[in-house]
This record gives sequence, C-alpha cells and structure tokens, in this order.
Amino acid sequence: MLTGTPKVSEYVLERHLQEEGKKRYRERFGRGNIKSLCIDDFLKTEVAQDVYEFLSDGVAFERIYGLYGVDEPVDRDAWERADDADRMYTFSREDGMRDGTSGFRPIKYRRVRDLIGGEAFIEYLEELTGTALTDLQSLAASAYGVGDYLRPHTDQGGDRKIAYIIYLNPEWREEWGGALHLVDAESNKIEYGFRHNRLVLFDVHDHKHHYIEEISEEAGERLRYTLGGWVNGSE
Repeated sequence: MLTGTPKVSEYVLERHLQEEGKKRYRERFGRGNIKSLCIDDFLKTEVAQDVYEFLSDGVAFERIYGLYGVDEPVDRDAWERADDADRMYTFSREDGMRDGTSGFRPIKYRRVRDLIGGEAFIEYLEELTGTALTDLQSLAASAYGVGDYLRPHTDQGGDRKIAYIIYLNPEWREEWGGALHLVDAESNKIEYGFRHNRLVLFDVHDHKHHYIEEISEEAGERLRYTLGGWVNGSE
C-alpha cells in the first residue's frame, strides 16, 4: 500500500523538475500581459491515465448551475427561469465516489489529490511561477459535457493568487470546445485548448476575465475532465 507523504517526483515527469526547466517556466509565466503558463505532458503517463480512468468510472459527479451575482450554485428551475444573459455556468463537479467503487484505485486517486493539495506541490508551483504562495484554497474535479460552459468572470476573492487546472481525457479533440480563454484589459486574449495531461496556471489578478467555451455536440457522450482549484498567496 502507498504510504507516507507523496512526493512531486513520484507523479510529475522528471523533465519538469529540472532546475533549468523550472527557470524557463518562470520566465514564460512572467512574460506578456497575462501571467500564465501551460505545460504539456505534465504528469507521468500512467498517472494521468489512471486519474482519467478513475474520473470516468469511479467518481460521482453532480450537475450544478450558476447565475451572475449569486455566489453559490442555484437549483435548475431558478437557472432555467433566468434570462440567458444572467446564466454564468453549468457543468458537473465531483460529489464523492460511485456506489460499488472499491479496491486500490480510490487510494491511488486520493494520493494524487493529497499531492496536489500538499505543501511540496505548492512549493513546486512557487518555483514555476516565481510567486509567493501559502496554502491550497480548493481542489475539485469537474466534468463538462455537451452544452456546458463557464462564461466570463474573475476568480478574485480572499487570498487567491494562482489558479491551476490539469486537463484529463486522452480522447478529447480541441474542436469539441472547452478551451480556456484569458482576456486582458485591452481585450488581448490567450487561449489554452483542452489537451490531455496539460497543466495550466494563471495569476487570478493579472487579467480582466476568463471563460471556458461551450462544449459542442460533436463531443457526444465524452466529457472534459479536469482537476483544479486555487492556491492562496501572501501578497
């Protein structure tokens, strides 16, 4: 059984841990109008595959609906009664394990979550971004299917500093949608399309807003899975 505190080197590809590589990532993160960074093939191949498979058949998801100006999700009836311009999002978020899920796989999934939420990973994100960070604010898995979206908004609030997202679905095609768009005050845009095992980081204070484009019907029953959340900063 896996025991002890998980190490970054157990789960992240070795080339992303080398000092020269981390230096290049810091330079990329600080370049341009919007502080952000994209790293492809981030987790070890078998780790990314294991997490994807567990998200697809071991995790229970609950559909949520959101309106502009309302902090918490609303019920479906309220969302459907609202004007379309007032609807901010609809997608599914992690809600425990599916009935009958047992064995070693949940332990492996929780260990990956323990890594991402742990001190060692936050220190690693500090090295990638050159940003002083303190602790994890949140970590959750999400699933976007046909018609799901997250419209323009900001993640600013409390001590949030860095948002992080790991994309997980090797079958996904970018033309099915689900790309992340970051927009600055001059309407310049950075787009990060969905690609399996891609890590995206961005400073939540360094742009005007961001959004996730709607999933097209061509995706069929396939889902855009992510693990993500926010890390707090000391500044």
